[in-house]
Amino acid sequence: MRLFILSVLVAVAACQYTGPLPWNLDRLDQQRLPLDGQYQPFGNEFGGQSIVYMLATGIERTHENFGPAFNRAFLIYDFEGGDGADIDGAGTAFAGVIAGQYTGVASKTNIGIVRVNAHPDPLTLNADFIIEGMMAVLNHYKNLKAANPVGHLRGVAVAPLSVTLDANRLVEIEELTRDMVREGITVVGPVGDAQCWQL
Repeated sequence: MRLFILSVLVAVAACQYTGPLPWNLDRLDQQRLPLDGQYQPFGNEFGGQSIVYMLATGIERTHENFGPAFNRAFLIYDFEGGDGADIDGAGTAFAGVIAGQYTGVASKTNIGIVRVNAHPDPLTLNADFIIEGMMAVLNHYKNLKAANPVGHLRGVAVAPLSVTLDANRLVEIEELTRDMVREGITVVGPVGDAQCWQL
């Protein structure tokens, strides 16, 4: 879980650079200054044994932060029945903070694309799409565990969304969140807005 707490912290400084290595990554693995220009916080896996489900606006797989062949991403759900492509940029930016090859806290993490909205505006969010996306995550993770009960990927659901919904729908979302946690998925919600979406 520490890995994904760090991913939330790094969002605060996602646009600060002082050299070839992003400042935020350089600072994360050090308790004392000066910075050493390196980033290796906990071993060499860099999240390779985990899958992060991004409930957001999708991901632009061709973005330079993910390389020419972004083969760590899996489409889990798209509210429009598409391929999970991000037309807004918000989901791509947040995925870059978590798993980008240049800016990512865990640059080898697998990404589950869960596209629940085209834009990060809470007024345009549809509760049905959020609930369907959460159910898709839950079912996907259950299938992962069933296929490999011992060596399955660790699951984390990240939803960088501000939600304004009817109270009854929020109850459904809370119940689904509890189901996800019981299944072993760490659920991370928004704690603020980095206000920096250009990578």
